[in-house]
Amino acid sequence: MPTPIADLDAVRGTDFSEIITIANDVGAPVSTNNAEALFVLREYERGPVVLQKNNTSGISFGASNLEIRLTELELDALEYNTLHYDLFLKLNNDVKKKILRGKLEIE
Repeated sequence: MPTPIADLDAVRGTDFSEIITIANDVGAPVSTNNAEALFVLREYERGPVVLQKNNTSGISFGASNLEIRLTELELDALEYNTLHYDLFLKLNNDVKKKILRGKLEIE
């Protein structure tokens, strides 16, 4: 199955936050207990990495969701207005999987 695509929007001069709900194939919530996530921001698809976020630096978990946070300083330091991201998730006792990808548009 191809990785779902979702484009995200951010505004320079502000903090960015996006909450992603984690569900299984039939739409039921999935527990994020002991989960690990990695958000990779690139200049272009499969290009050089410009920023990464993980459980210790900008990703936090709720019962069945995760929140990605970029600070105002991090956004302002990015040289491009359009970047590409991949979001990986490793649930308890599972393998790491790419669960989402797309563009991050910065205004």
